[in-house]
Amino acid sequence: TTELGIPTSAAGFYMATQMVSSALGSLILGHVYDRMGSRLIIRATITLSLLAPLVALLIPLAGLNGLALEVAFGAVFLMAAFGGTSAAAVFIGYSNFVIDHCQPEQRPFYLGLSSTLTGPTALAATLGGVLLQRTNYQTLFLLTAAILCVAQVLSWRLPEPRRCATESAIGAPDEPLVPPPVGD
Repeated sequence: TTELGIPTSAAGFYMATQMVSSALGSLILGHVYDRMGSRLIIRATITLSLLAPLVALLIPLAGLNGLALEVAFGAVFLMAAFGGTSAAAVFIGYSNFVIDHCQPEQRPFYLGLSSTLTGPTALAATLGGVLLQRTNYQTLFLLTAAILCVAQVLSWRLPEPRRCATESAIGAPDEPLVPPPVGD
């Protein structure tokens, strides 16, 4: 509102955009997960989350004003909600990746470990606010985009748990496909 001159009345539009995007994201990403797995969901949500700060950086350069500026900035909320902040991103993508990747008896341990290790990310909003007080939105958006670029690169190293499960169910080449007969 201060840097771009967007009226504070647009906040309702942005909140509605974020809520609708989050709900649609859950539906669409759930459907994609059922068909293609969690690795694609992780990559897609990182991409959408990365586009949000990049679009926010580019909007001022476009010279938009008035309603066009408000609608363009609404796209940032749409991408952020559909990508990184929706329940679909967290549960359908990341939690299901952990669930799909480990044996049923190991799931409680790995889900607990995953939650513990991602706990510090709850501080990200606070750290972002501190950074914003000391710098500006451009710095915050650039740092966010840089972190998400690293996450995107790392996501390409993730195995697809469903493929791993299928391959282990078939058996390695030196393992028998049928269990040995049970003795009398």
